[in-house]
Amino acid sequence: MFLRSVRNASYKTMPQASSFPVMKNTMLPPGTFDNKVAFITGGGTGLGKGMATHLSSLGATVAITGRRESVLKATADEISEKTGNQVVFAPCDVRDAAAVKVSIKYSYVT
Repeated sequence: MFLRSVRNASYKTMPQASSFPVMKNTMLPPGTFDNKVAFITGGGTGLGKGMATHLSSLGATVAITGRRESVLKATADEISEKTGNQVVFAPCDVRDAAAVKVSIKYSYVT
């Protein structure tokens, strides 16, 4: 049996929804993450890339990891160009504890 979507024909929008429009910008002010490093696994694509981009736009130096070095390099270059902040990358499989330790050491930036 398949699960039905929560939003089916009987779904009704509550009246207060019109009073609270969808926010399309962040609640955090620019510079919130100045002098901070964000270590993001799976940062080459998808949600990880989105989080890395957003944190970088808020001032963070971002360290991204993932299994494919070519994807990480392209993403790091793209985010750096877009935000002007440093983005470092280290290929790593998070299932390998030793590889994670190496990636964390590599992500210390000066």
